[in-house]
Amino acid sequence: MKTLAELGRALDEARRRKGLSNKELAERVGLTPLTVGHVLNGKSAVRATNLMAMADELDLALVLLPKAMAEAVEQAPPPAVPGYMSPLERVLQPLNDDRAGHPARSAKPGEQSR
Repeated sequence: MKTLAELGRALDEARRRKGLSNKELAERVGLTPLTVGHVLNGKSAVRATNLMAMADELDLALVLLPKAMAEAVEQAPPPAVPGYMSPLERVLQPLNDDRAGHPARSAKPGEQSR
């Protein structure tokens, strides 16, 4: 994301998926509905602490990535093949597997983990 509008769209999509109104989200994060509406419409910047609270409430994580990795993720084609993993998913998969206590999933369908 490079603009407030893109950030607002991402937050608004997550809010809709979670089934929350702007008012409900505002109440949960301690902001006014007007402020939340402006953030979700990309019309207003938000303090980092408020952004963190909104992201947490919407089951999102704020992650800082090197620009090259972020650009690669943005340009990656959507998964069209079962088992496809984006470059970011391939990097993060071993971390997720370690947390879940499962062996690493291979990037190729049908390939056995070692």
